[in-house]
Amino acid sequence: AASWASRESLLALSMFAGGYVEPLLGFLLAAALLLVDRNGEPDLRTHCVLGVLAGAMASFKLNGAFPAACLLIRLILQSRGRTDARRVAAFCLTALAVAAPFYLRVILETGSPLHPYFGSAGAETSEYHHALGTEKFDHGVWWLPFLPFALSLPNLRRLYDGSFGLSLLPWLGVACLPLVRRGMRKAALCAWIPLAAYALLWFFTSPQARFLLPSLAFLALAVRPVAAWLSGRGKVFLAATLICAACSVPPDAPRLYASNWAALLRGGDG
Repeated sequence: AASWASRESLLALSMFAGGYVEPLLGFLLAAALLLVDRNGEPDLRTHCVLGVLAGAMASFKLNGAFPAACLLIRLILQSRGRTDARRVAAFCLTALAVAAPFYLRVILETGSPLHPYFGSAGAETSEYHHALGTEKFDHGVWWLPFLPFALSLPNLRRLYDGSFGLSLLPWLGVACLPLVRRGMRKAALCAWIPLAAYALLWFFTSPQARFLLPSLAFLALAVRPVAAWLSGRGKVFLAATLICAACSVPPDAPRLYASNWAALLRGGDG
């Protein structure tokens, strides 16, 4: 789902061509969710490994705390009793231990672990990043139901990092199907609740489309209950997403990649 929803969009092209960290955050989150899925009920050691992945995400940049926190929500939703509470605590302690050295360095240099956000020195950087997405996304809470459409419209250059492409909409529609099926609802909620939390954290902090890229791992998790249908009777749907993806490819995609590869070969900036 994550692949079809974004890989041919301007957002994905700019992230992969420009070497942004968001794709790496998405890979780490997807690896963590796959580890949870493979183990069914993850044991203490698995929770510690998940903590390492969460700490790594949070250590890359402040926005990396979003996928780490939503992974925690995912673990809490499936936890049961005191045994699982100890495992979740082990996850949190491991994540803090991995991320702490990186935040300690920022504290020593700036006095705030959240620099340059939330009123710390250099807060103009925070204001700048928030303003980048204001025109398209930040129109008040009433705008939240329309976010999928705003995030899907292709080739809107007013937002410098683009959109997820039109194929995001059909994938979101399919991801909603398990919510209305009684036997699939619990598994779907374990994906949709972290996904909704991720979207809210994003919306009220720095609403740039690229910061939502890692959340597609939760979208893939939400689609999973109907994966069998997609592989069997969903060929028409898959064809429709291909068409949507093709319509979302920006005309100058070859130029975008060519310029970045040329800069890489020259050893300079694109």
